[in-house]
Amino acid sequence: MKKTNGFISILLLTVLMLISSCRQEEYAYVGTPPEQSLSIGSTIISLLQGTTSNDGSADNLIDQASCFSVQLPVSVIVNGTQILVEDQKDYEVIELIFDEYEDDEDTLEIIFPITIIMNDFSTNAVLNAEELSVFRDGCPEENEADDDIECVDIQYPITASIFNSNSEIIDTISFMDDMSFNSFLNNLTDDDFVSLNFPITLLLHDGTSVEVNSIVALENVIEENKDACDEDDDNDFNDDDCIDCTTTEFIEVWAECSNWEAHLVEIDGESRAVEYSSYVFTFQQDGSVLAVSDTETIVGTWVSSSANDKVFITITVPGLDNINGLWELQEIKRTLLDTDVRLIAGENKVHFRSICLPDIPVIDPIDPIVDPVIDIVESLTTGVWGVSNYLVDGINQLPLLGGNVLTFDEDGGVVGSGLLPLSGTWVVNEDSTVMTLDFGLLPPLNLLNADWEVVSVSETQIELQHVGLLGVVTSLVLTQ
Repeated sequence: MKKTNGFISILLLTVLMLISSCRQEEYAYVGTPPEQSLSIGSTIISLLQGTTSNDGSADNLIDQASCFSVQLPVSVIVNGTQILVEDQKDYEVIELIFDEYEDDEDTLEIIFPITIIMNDFSTNAVLNAEELSVFRDGCPEENEADDDIECVDIQYPITASIFNSNSEIIDTISFMDDMSFNSFLNNLTDDDFVSLNFPITLLLHDGTSVEVNSIVALENVIEENKDACDEDDDNDFNDDDCIDCTTTEFIEVWAECSNWEAHLVEIDGESRAVEYSSYVFTFQQDGSVLAVSDTETIVGTWVSSSANDKVFITITVPGLDNINGLWELQEIKRTLLDTDVRLIAGENKVHFRSICLPDIPVIDPIDPIVDPVIDIVESLTTGVWGVSNYLVDGINQLPLLGGNVLTFDEDGGVVGSGLLPLSGTWVVNEDSTVMTLDFGLLPPLNLLNADWEVVSVSETQIELQHVGLLGVVTSLVLTQ
């Protein structure tokens, strides 16, 4: 029995040695060619790291730095108004406050502590403005060249096959976003042999997509497009305002308004608007565009598309070369006086303006639903009231009021307890259907100066509504 066991042991050892030899031969000669694999220090690794890095420029109006972003949610004080920024849409609230007055000094104060996310998605706790300044000093200057690549994106999911020569483990890994892929790339070692599974689709800055089937093609496409767009690495919060714009919204604006003028045309740093000042443009829903002057009518075309949450417009009008081409929709800005559509292509800009008021719904006269048991005067003078809703023509403008809490006294005085306390007056007519508020000229509570129709009254909530001269409907809800 002992001799048999010894023979079996020798036999097993021999088989294991043969298997090991076969595996070494397999990995030495059967596998991905070196030029089709990812290797430490290669150009493609560097390009992919840049393409998948965290873009810190989207929140520059908050942190003034493009090499990191502030982790949300974060609280900031904007021109004296405290705002909770929970997602990127709230950047628009900050811009709205900044844009309220053109001749004031805009200020933004971050409420610390905060967490910042670096280009490689690592995080750092920041306790005060001095610490943030140290991190900011480590970033490139505005519009200075940096390592991140924003003009090319990867369409996920993608997969990669990996073999580690030390552990001899073969695995297939899936990546669903930039963070997971970037972390993988940053942690590769010389012992890792990695091949990407093709095809891979790349999304370019102009909204087009490219399918690549090899490492060489992947490297070439990223290299050719990495500097092909404006990465917006500056602190100008007004130059990239179209967050979550849609082609539907854009087409509706074109259709709703007419008689557009190109009031700003900036090409290669020079103003060319005077060349187009005599033209009035009409963009039809069928994709045609008319450019009419005193002497001629030119018929052209336009088409819109979207990619990566961006909207693109291609304009072709014979003879109007500086307006023609592929443009990205930067912003749709609507006021009670006009509508402004702003387009960009790199550093070039075209702004179309129409003296076009937003559609104003026909509002039936309101029959006050005042509860006869609950007197509005009695309700107002009991406790304090917060503004829970402030809609102007259906648009939420609550942040403009600065978080004021209102206290009404029986003598007709009202005080707002915001960062800058303001006093005003209030009065209710004899049948309790209209309440008049007057805070004088000082913002932000002067926005409430109006004769408000009383819609409903309860012990904890009062609904008011005002219809302006232009038919603009403003709704105000006070909550206790």
